[in-house]
Amino acid sequence: MKVFIAEDDVFISEQLREVLIELGYTVTGIGFNFESSVRLLEQSPPDMAILDIKMHGSDQGFEIARYINENVRIPYIFLTSFSDKNTVLSAVGFKPAAYLVKPFSSQDIFSTLEVVKNNFIRKQNKVTIRDGHKTIVLDVTDVLWIKSDDKYVEIQTSTKKYVQRGTIRDALKQLAGTMFERVHRSYAINIEKVSMIRSNCIVVGETEIPVSRVHIERIRKLLG
Repeated sequence: MKVFIAEDDVFISEQLREVLIELGYTVTGIGFNFESSVRLLEQSPPDMAILDIKMHGSDQGFEIARYINENVRIPYIFLTSFSDKNTVLSAVGFKPAAYLVKPFSSQDIFSTLEVVKNNFIRKQNKVTIRDGHKTIVLDVTDVLWIKSDDKYVEIQTSTKKYVQRGTIRDALKQLAGTMFERVHRSYAINIEKVSMIRSNCIVVGETEIPVSRVHIERIRKLLG
């Protein structure tokens, strides 16, 4: 995913850039004030942003946030050295996706961005998976089924199979609120892709997926 940084401290902005790249993100640009940030946001639209609140002695981060809310509409994280009540209350009014206080660690950045990214993607009916060192964003409607295989999960789309570490329970947490349903200890399916129900299996596309008796009636009701 692509991230924009607004930060007037060169040391901090470079530190942020290096951490983001190490985590597999792409940095679209670094703005040092309101004007340069708007220009970069227009030139290379990002998926999310990290905004220092106070730049060059004024709350330019709030102005950038207002511009994003009105024009770009992406999630952003406020970054600041100030955690006093007035600053926090002012920040909350802009509805940021998160709030980070300096000094920060690589783990702070990682955990915050993961939460923001996953919340944003879920709202867009997307899901993220790891393919080697890359983060892949898939449209949920393209996923046919998920299969648990020991410490790994297979994610089958209409064109490709992806494998990542994790459990089927973890995968279903990402897919909460979508059309995915558990049908077996090892399988979850996209119920919109079901072409047939049999006594001991469900056909998704042209593939037979085993279904447990505990799940079969619930799936029949869901499919009408």
